[in-house]
Amino acid sequence: MNAATCLFLVGAMLALDSHADSHLEPVDDPAELAAVGLPPDAVDTLRLVADANAPDAPRGGGNFHAVTGDDFHMTSTDRQYQTDGNSYLYCNAGETGRIASAVIEVPAGRRIIYLDMWGKDDSAGDVVSATLFATCHPTVGPGAPGNLILATVTSAGQSGAFFADEVVPEYRADPDHCSYSINLLLGTDGLCEGDALLLSKVRVVWN
Repeated sequence: MNAATCLFLVGAMLALDSHADSHLEPVDDPAELAAVGLPPDAVDTLRLVADANAPDAPRGGGNFHAVTGDDFHMTSTDRQYQTDGNSYLYCNAGETGRIASAVIEVPAGRRIIYLDMWGKDDSAGDVVSATLFATCHPTVGPGAPGNLILATVTSAGQSGAFFADEVVPEYRADPDHCSYSINLLLGTDGLCEGDALLLSKVRVVWN
């Protein structure tokens, strides 16, 4: 493990509560990295994982930052996508670029508790998925940033208009060292399916 990786790991651990019911695991499998919209050879990537006996996060109240289709940008600038009424987002049928990203603003020290997604899934075998990332620089000195996967939500098991949500394992925002973003994947592999897979809104909730 190089020095930059060690500093990134230390910074990520500092964002956990002193009595956090979560831990960090390295992610280096190419298929797992690609499934959340990262390059298959990405380095310095960790996943936040809830411990087995972690209590459920509170659902009521809290503050949030929501993004709609108009807030996303395709990660490849030569790829095409469409927004339709009410800021829906989908990628053109037959296109190969199916990954989009949007920035999320979270105040320092707040516990991020939920990742929510609204959309439509009329695909025969594909899904819409959204992953919340913290991209963090070393706490001191120079070094390449690392990615911390906080949560992934998917339309798997649902059809038509859907709402899906996922609990974020215990973690407190650290915008001094990390930026927060959503990676949206319109399909799991192959070509885009047009408006059969559609994103309406993603919301990050914190208390």
